[in-house]
This record gives sequence, structure tokens and C-alpha cells, in this order.
Amino acid sequence: MRAWLSTVSAAVILVGCGTAPLVDTARFGDLPALERGLAEEARRGTLDASLTQDVAEAVAGRELLSAQGEAALRRLKATRACAKPLMPVLRELSRGTDDAAAEAALIRLELGDLSHARALDDWEQAAHGGFRAVAARAAVAREEDALRREYFTDPDGRVRLNALRAAFEARQSADLDDVLEAARLEPDALTRTAALRAAAAIGGERPVLAFKDYWPSASPEVRLAIVDAWALPSAFETGGKQQLFNVAEATTGLPQVAALVALQRHGEASIQGLLLGAARSGSREERGLALAALPLTAPAVEALELASRDAEPSLAILALERLAAVPAKRAGALRGLEQRAAGREAPSAARLALARLGVRSVTAQLTRQLSDPSAALRRDAARGLLALGLVAQTAPALADRDPGVRTDVACAVLLTR
Repeated sequence: MRAWLSTVSAAVILVGCGTAPLVDTARFGDLPALERGLAEEARRGTLDASLTQDVAEAVAGRELLSAQGEAALRRLKATRACAKPLMPVLRELSRGTDDAAAEAALIRLELGDLSHARALDDWEQAAHGGFRAVAARAAVAREEDALRREYFTDPDGRVRLNALRAAFEARQSADLDDVLEAARLEPDALTRTAALRAAAAIGGERPVLAFKDYWPSASPEVRLAIVDAWALPSAFETGGKQQLFNVAEATTGLPQVAALVALQRHGEASIQGLLLGAARSGSREERGLALAALPLTAPAVEALELASRDAEPSLAILALERLAAVPAKRAGALRGLEQRAAGREAPSAARLALARLGVRSVTAQLTRQLSDPSAALRRDAARGLLALGLVAQTAPALADRDPGVRTDVACAVLLTR
């Protein structure tokens, strides 16, 4: 709980957002007044991108300051990508003692607003696991090697996760035994993934072969993490390449497709036949991953045209969007997307695809979608308008009744600065 943060002090923290009355309204969280003010500014023609960005900064800051508990953590994670302009808010939040305060401190550390030395001095032995995790993430220097390895076995999962992320950055061979042990035994999938990546980043043949030993008993999620680790440059050239070929040629399912995509990204053209096969058959997730990675060769264009008529709307829309990058196919692909945008099956996804392709004729549909009963569709509408560069037109979503929509849209608007 952050009862220490009053409404007045919250508004004082949100400095730098601008001085327009509309920004002050956003700071204090009066949503009906904000909605009316945005509509009035739009009617007068004074709602431009700059004002919308100022309002977005006030909205995002207010959402962070007003949330508590799990909601506060969710909002902090949702705004991580646009956190730099929200730094005054993060500094204030990190003065607290709860999980959200620790998460705010961690974001500050990763963005360079909090020094490693300060994090270690303040929280190396903190009783609160979240703050100890900040110190663990800061333990990247040679003189902190022993401390970092102590954190690998901390009873708090947040500490272990961030210590392994620090190991990825430090890339010290002395960490390898402990990192591989974490990759083998860590119960949390995200932390195990961090261990796999850290071991791969340290490099050499040993982690590559260790991952091969882990493979038979690994879950599908961990197998995907192993594929990702083998694909890291430090592992790829020391045996990871061969292991990816083994997976691509001898297994099935999403890990196989992920291995094919990794090899494709490394320029291994010999697997394109297998990638085409994966694009034509398999689960929706498998086919989607393959379709998104296909190089636009003649056989791939043929596979995309086939997929553009698929009964699964998400695959058809993905294929049409990719075909729009082929000059000879663009007009037909746009027509197909426009038909779907006006239809009943996944029209929002088709509108988003058109927006990403710069097709402004979809603007009116996206603007109407900002009032849809579905929060997810309102969020998609704002994303589409931003993809078209229409920042001011997303402003109504900053007063949305759903705090998740307000936060996500505010962050997306801030990223347009």
C-alpha cells in the first residue's frame, strides 16, 4: 500500500507534462472532464500530436501513482518501454517499501537512472526480495562475481532471475557451472530461460552440449528457450548451429519451427524447403511463425497466396500483409485486407494490418472502433491510428474507462515522441 502518496503530491510529481488545463485534468484523474476536454480541443482544432503526448504523459504517470498491489506491478511492466519520460514518477515510486517500489527501482537501474553502486549499497542484503533483486541485477562487475553467484540460489525467485540476467551481461566463465545448474534445476520457466541465455552468452561448446542433454526431459516452453539460446551468436558458432539443424531435421512442433526460423535468420538457405513445409501444415502457431519468417522467394510467395485463402483468419491476414510487400501482389493483397476489414471475421486484425501498411482509408473504421464495447478492440484501434501516424486521433483512448487501455495507449503515444 502507498497511502503516503496523496492526490496533491501525485499531481506535484507529474511535472514536465505541460501547463495546459487539459494536462492538469489528466493529472488529477478526472476522466469525464478529460473526455469532455479532449472532445472540445478536437472540435476547436487545437488537439495536435504535442498536446496529445503531454496528456499521455500525465495519464501514464497518474495510472502508475494511483495503482496498488498487483495492478501497480502490471502497470509498471506495461509502461517499461516508455519509462524514460516517466522517470520523476518512477523515482517517487521507488521511495516506497512494497513490490511496486522495488519494480520501479529495477526499471530505473536498467534505464541508467540508478547507479549499480547505489543499488548494491542500499539493497545488497535487503530483507525485501524485490529490492534484493535490484541489487542482484546490479551485480555485473568482476568484483561482484561471488555475490552474483550467491544470488543464483536465493530463496526469492525475483533475486535468482535478476542475478541470471546480470550473468548474461557479465559473461564471466567462472559463472558457468552455477548457471548451468540453474538451467537444469530452476523450477520457474522464465528464470530457467534466463539461465539458458546466460550460459549461451558465456559461450563455448560446453553449454551447447549441456542444452542437448537437457532437451529430452524439457517441456515445450523450455525447448523453445534452448532453441533461442543455441541461436545466440556466442553459442551458434560453437556448436549451436549443428544442434539447430538437428532439431530442424529430426523433431516436430513449435520448437522445430523455431529452429528453422533461427537458422533462416542466420542466413542458412538450405532449410527453406523445411520452412515452406512448416508454413503449409501444422498448428496455427507453427504455421504463423513460419509464414512470418519466409523469405519472399517465388516458392514462398506461392505459399503465402495459398495461406491468404486459409480458413483461419489470423493466418490469412498475416499472409496478405506479407504479400503486400511484393510489388506485383500488393494491389490484390490490399483488396483482400480491405474486404476482411469490412467483414465479420477478425476485422480489427485486418484494419491493423492495413494501418501498418500505411493505408489511410481505414482511418474512419479505426476511429469508430475507439468506441467499441471490447477493451481489446479499442486498444487495437488506437494502435492502428498510431501506426498511421495519427497521434491526436488516439486521444479519446486516453480517457478510456478501462485503466489497462488508458495505460497501454498512453505508453504507445509516448513512444511516438
